[in-house]
Amino acid sequence: MTTTTRVALITGASQGIGEGLVAAYRKLGYAVVANSRTITDSGDPMVLAVPGDIGQPGVGKRIVDAAVERFGRIDTVVNNAGIFIAKPFAEYTNDEYDAITGVNLRGFFEVSR
Repeated sequence: MTTTTRVALITGASQGIGEGLVAAYRKLGYAVVANSRTITDSGDPMVLAVPGDIGQPGVGKRIVDAAVERFGRIDTVVNNAGIFIAKPFAEYTNDEYDAITGVNLRGFFEVSR
């Protein structure tokens, strides 16, 4: 379906700031493509929930493809997904570093390109 409605793609959309952004964009009349690892269907036909870990290669493309297939366009991208581990950087484990860079850097790259 192609729409003349503006479309926002929001990562990290299942809670906190991301969840608030979904509600705010809907109030502005946008259709929303909402992503997070734990996102569930909202029941709103103008909100497309696309679950997936944005830090994994290919997930960003899958989200963008779903947005274009459903709404025919993307007007705004909000790369909101992020990980913060509350300890000194020098104490991160390899797995923690991989998780942070996966979501905070790769996720941004995958969706934005």
